[in-house]
Amino acid sequence: MEEELGVAAYPVTPGVRDWLIHNLLAIEGDVFALWRRLMPVMSKVIENDQAEAVGEEPPVPEWVLMAHLRELNDALGTNYTLVELRSRSICTYNMADARDWGMYTREEDQEPVIFGPTSEVGSNVLLAGEEVEWGVLWEPRNEVILVYRSPHLGCRLPIEDEDIPGEYQRVEQDRILSAGLLRSDERHGGVQCYVLPPEIEGVILQDRGE
Repeated sequence: MEEELGVAAYPVTPGVRDWLIHNLLAIEGDVFALWRRLMPVMSKVIENDQAEAVGEEPPVPEWVLMAHLRELNDALGTNYTLVELRSRSICTYNMADARDWGMYTREEDQEPVIFGPTSEVGSNVLLAGEEVEWGVLWEPRNEVILVYRSPHLGCRLPIEDEDIPGEYQRVEQDRILSAGLLRSDERHGGVQCYVLPPEIEGVILQDRGE
């Protein structure tokens, strides 16, 4: 079942990095954090957008949104407008730290991840279910990528708990973290998880000289 699928970890190599950059779109860590700080108002903007999309009256009046946004801007020391929130355009004002993480998705996957129910980007990918097709976390500081969601499944060997960095134990929740390059089967301890496409696994192995 989907809830039993694990998350695969891979080393970062030039080939897989190029593949991510040219095939998926990054949600940078600082941009994700900014949107989450705006969620007290953004959640109401989304409610109104959903109502208008089906021809219904927006549940939150404009003046109420304006009042909430003024309060939030005062608290954050910002000056965002409703136009920016509605157009999801504030991301373009932020430059990500080159050392920051990025969650790579399709463009149409981004809203369920950014505006999901939690402030953990990996959890939002997992909780979105089939609404999100790709969710690949690139951690430049640790030179690792984690495949939270992918159209590709494979049986891989789990990573022992003592070998998992603390931050990954936190974000994986109840998902098993497996080594993406260690293929196995269930008879030999392997678990089903989301993995990279076979050709990209091949690129990683080639980059590593294996």
